[in-house]
Amino acid sequence: MRHPLGSGWCLAPENYASLDSSATNTYLGYSLEHSCFETDIVPWQLRPNRTYILAKGFEYFQTSKIDYRQILQDLTGHEYGFEFVIGAPDAIDVKNVVNVGNLNKTEFLSNLSRSKVLLGLGDPILSPSPYDALCLGVPFVNPIKGWDPKRPWDRSKWDSQHEALARLDPPYVYNVYYNDVEGFKKAIKTAMVTNLGERFVPEQMRSQAIVDRLGDIVFTNWKMRAIHFYEMNRLGNRRDGGGGWFIRTIAF
Repeated sequence: MRHPLGSGWCLAPENYASLDSSATNTYLGYSLEHSCFETDIVPWQLRPNRTYILAKGFEYFQTSKIDYRQILQDLTGHEYGFEFVIGAPDAIDVKNVVNVGNLNKTEFLSNLSRSKVLLGLGDPILSPSPYDALCLGVPFVNPIKGWDPKRPWDRSKWDSQHEALARLDPPYVYNVYYNDVEGFKKAIKTAMVTNLGERFVPEQMRSQAIVDRLGDIVFTNWKMRAIHFYEMNRLGNRRDGGGGWFIRTIAF
């Protein structure tokens, strides 16, 4: 839905303006520190060589462009013997993947903390789970689903599973083109032998940062902004396309 006063009146969970210069949503964001900090970090050396797959059902495998079957086959064999797990309420008909069942938030964080890497399949986009992983010392493999073929390194042209995290690099985030099987295997193998050492929480997602932005929002003179909007509209000089963006959502 659109806000009648424009997209600036819509609170956003991510800083969309940093991803798209045309975005004018008001960035509030969110923090996972409270729930994450309640979960102990499992010492890296005590974790099995386990990859947690970011998916809650078989449909995520069905719609994925990634050749996950080849990746699973190669990395679960005798040479490596890596584990791949998923938490889903229904049976998952994928060879070499162990389904630990339907998990609540606490159980999910506990399982995630015992993994060495979180693997994305392309969806859901902008999920909070990769932030949970980083907060628990677990890196994220972020699939790149689209790019400029003439400038594949240009991150501003990437269409990735988690655009906000695509700006980060290893050892925190491994950005891999969806059709690069060897790239996925290399990222997972590297993560298996790379200890992050501690929690990682982006500065903009810390609780104090949320408080600071909320203060700015509360003390903004929204009445004057509304008057300005209507005046610009009366003069036929709309600057946001006449009603603003559709409100964007994130999948949990």
